[in-house]
Amino acid sequence: MANLKEEYTKHIQDTAPDMDKLWSRISEEIDKKETEKKTETTYTQNREQIKRSGGYMKIAAVAAAFVVVFAGVNIMNESKKTKAAMDKVPLSRSDRDDNKTSGGNKKDGSVNNKAQQDASTEDNHFGSTDGSFIRTVKYDQLDLNATDTVSYMTSYVPQGDEYFVEDKVFASTDLFADVTVLEAELSDNGATYVLQVNSMYDKNGEVMVTELVINSSTPYILQKNREYLLPLKHSDEDNYSIVFENAPQIEITLDGGAVFQNGWKALCSGSEDLEKDSLNINDYYFDRMKYTPELDMESFLNEWNNA
Repeated sequence: MANLKEEYTKHIQDTAPDMDKLWSRISEEIDKKETEKKTETTYTQNREQIKRSGGYMKIAAVAAAFVVVFAGVNIMNESKKTKAAMDKVPLSRSDRDDNKTSGGNKKDGSVNNKAQQDASTEDNHFGSTDGSFIRTVKYDQLDLNATDTVSYMTSYVPQGDEYFVEDKVFASTDLFADVTVLEAELSDNGATYVLQVNSMYDKNGEVMVTELVINSSTPYILQKNREYLLPLKHSDEDNYSIVFENAPQIEITLDGGAVFQNGWKALCSGSEDLEKDSLNINDYYFDRMKYTPELDMESFLNEWNNA
């Protein structure tokens, strides 16, 4: 029995594992697993960071491209607007001639500048539907006789209609008289005009009259020494009155032109806009005035006869 016990104890000792080596191997495996886990975690984090960075970079690139395109479109639009505005600036005849020979520069090498041109009697501007120029003429630079007559009387109440209608005025007119004002005597409620008759026409032709005296309460005073074309009607057998008093009368310039309010459609063909100061707060026609450089009396009288 003693020998058997010794042999069993020896067998157990011989076959028992080396615990130091076993724990060493277990420790190595644990360290290896932890290292692999850390490596995998770092790789995953780096990958996610790269993904996010890549996304941000793509977004930033798209945004930058959009800004560039938007800026380019704005620049192109502004360029088109500038070109269109420059195309609308009218050139004087000398400017157009210079452009033909020097590509937009003057013969002395300087560049044309519209703002530096001297102010003249007329200004050109766009306004017609076909894109052509409309000329604006300044009233105070027209060829007119000097006068010292008051131009507007606020206290005068015009007789007749308030609104001008050409056909109605034509129908009410017995004569048109081309007259020069010799005297203008103004009272509180109206004026008495002594008129030299240059020519007078009824629907049968010219009427031989040399002088007229008429009374009128038109607030637009006929100026002494100035010439007018007046629509007249018989107030009685020997007296005449102005058909429409609530507007300026047709004024004839010394060089054969005429100033008129735009209700006279028979005179509007070939006419130009007129720049004229307001005579009074009640002057509703100062910005409705027109000018024709040549009063075609025959054509105008034909319009009247056919109305």
